[in-house]
Amino acid sequence: MTYETVRWFNTLSFFRSEGDGTFTKPLEDVNVQKGVNDIATGDLNGDTFPDIVMANLGYGNVSVLLSNGAGDFIRNRPTGLDTDELRSLDPTVLP
Repeated sequence: MTYETVRWFNTLSFFRSEGDGTFTKPLEDVNVQKGVNDIATGDLNGDTFPDIVMANLGYGNVSVLLSNGAGDFIRNRPTGLDTDELRSLDPTVLP
């Protein structure tokens, strides 16, 4: 039997398009749960700024990263992560 090493990363990087085929990295990496599997964006809290939702395969939960309205995201949550965590048995389905 063979085993593959699985590497779970726990940061998310953002790159801004310059419109000419190049990208810059204007923001520091964001601390998230390990194993981000799927990412979706949308205004989750009604403040008109796009927020991010991530399904975390490594923990079987969903994380929410809220925009601060200034082109960055709210950081340094009490847990040491930059995200709020929503528990679910299946991270693709919220309760």
